[in-house]
Amino acid sequence: MKEKLFNPENAARLDDPVRLGFLPFADVLDEMEILPGMTVIDIGVGTGYFAIPIARMVGETGTVYAVDVQTAMLEYLEKKIVHESLSSIFEIIEAPAEDTSLPGECAHIILMANLWHEIDDHMATLEEAGRLLKPNGRLFILDWRPDVERPPGPAIEHRISANQVVAFLAANGWQIGLNKNIGTYSYLLSAFPDIQSI
Repeated sequence: MKEKLFNPENAARLDDPVRLGFLPFADVLDEMEILPGMTVIDIGVGTGYFAIPIARMVGETGTVYAVDVQTAMLEYLEKKIVHESLSSIFEIIEAPAEDTSLPGECAHIILMANLWHEIDDHMATLEEAGRLLKPNGRLFILDWRPDVERPPGPAIEHRISANQVVAFLAANGWQIGLNKNIGTYSYLLSAFPDIQSI
C-alpha cells in the first residue's frame, strides 16, 4: 500500500485551485444530498477538500468524522478546521479504513474519495463501511478513472475502474445507486447493503 499512498509532503497540491477545475467539490456534494444534522464519515480525509464543505452543510447539529491513517494529513487538516472555526463539528480519527474504531450504525453517509485504489483489503474495508452505516445509509466511492491519462492522479496501473468496483460491491451484497463520471478524471459511485432501500 505504501507505494500507492498519497505523500503528505504534497498536501498543498490537494488544495490547489487548479483542482477545482477538474474536480469541483460542489458537483460531488450535490450528488450526496447532505442535509443539516447528518453524520458523515470522510475516510481518507486528506486535507479536508470535501470534509470542510461537508461540515458547513451538516452544520452545528451534524458531525463529520475525519478519518485518515496518516498523522501528517490530520495535523494539516486540524489547522484548517481551527482556522475555519469548524472544530465543534469535526472529530479527528487516526485509523485505517478497515478498522476506524467508530461505533456501529453511526453514519448517514460515508465518503471514500481517491482512496479505493490505495486500499489493500477491500473486503475488510467494505465490511467496516457496512458496520458504520445507519439503516438506509449510503457509501460513496470517488476515484480516478483508468481510461484518462495522467497527470494528475496516481499511476494508471494503480487505478481501479468503476466497473471493477461495481462488480466487487455487487458480488458482496451491495446495490449500486449512482454510477457516473464526474469532473475530468474521476467517477462517483454510491452503494448500500441490499438489506436496505435507498
